[in-house]
Amino acid sequence: MFEKRRLRRGLTALQAVLTVASAATALSVSTLPLHRALRQARLHGAVRGVYSVVVTARMEAIRRSQPVVVSADSSRRRVVCWADEGPYNFLQDSDEPALAAYDIPRFVSLRSRAGETLIVFRPAAAAAPLEAAAVSQALRPSTYTAAVPAGSVDCASGCGGLFLADRAGGNVFRLSVDDFGRSGRVSLLKWLPSVQGGNRGEADFVRAAEVYEEIGSQPDEAVARLQAARRASDAGDSVRAREELARAVTFFQRSGAGALLREADGLAASLQSTR
Repeated sequence: MFEKRRLRRGLTALQAVLTVASAATALSVSTLPLHRALRQARLHGAVRGVYSVVVTARMEAIRRSQPVVVSADSSRRRVVCWADEGPYNFLQDSDEPALAAYDIPRFVSLRSRAGETLIVFRPAAAAAPLEAAAVSQALRPSTYTAAVPAGSVDCASGCGGLFLADRAGGNVFRLSVDDFGRSGRVSLLKWLPSVQGGNRGEADFVRAAEVYEEIGSQPDEAVARLQAARRASDAGDSVRAREELARAVTFFQRSGAGALLREADGLAASLQSTR
């Protein structure tokens, strides 16, 4: 009798250990995707933070009619912008408070070709990267595809900008203003490896509505979809043009973006006439 109880208790203890071990294994397996999702969400938050500082600088330069400087210091892990008072020295003096700032979290890597990257937005919104003379400009990709749309760049030979990535290096974003003459327009691109459709042998950074959708920037996503709809229409792909246009119009209507909505209506009318 005693032996049976002892055996029963032993089996119960063993079952408990196995149950705990199984639960721990299941938990570790189930949390792997969650861990990756959390890491990606943190990176997206950092990208939005830096993007917001650069966009603020551009808008403030226009509003104030004076130069606004963005400084991205990889050693201090800080991105800050301020209005530069004359005589212009592109340094943040004691009487030039920060207009916007963002501290890069530890889990995000910030890189640039120079130790500190300075971007100056002029009152007319033209941007002048001060390190441009020492940094090669982005190249056009050798081939444009659905995965590498117009507006993408080739950084295989090195190009300027701010690069943000998670520590694993699987997701890399490039923030710049120098894409083929669109001076002053803040450009957010994402690295696309060749296995995902990038040009083989090139370091493609692509601009697409999905990039803005990924980081939760709905206004930029909507504008990108409108541009994609126009490109698809010009290429004769009316099906894709209507799909992209419908998603853009949804946001324009919700946000009351009258000018963009009128532009979208004009494109919709032209698509209707081609049916």
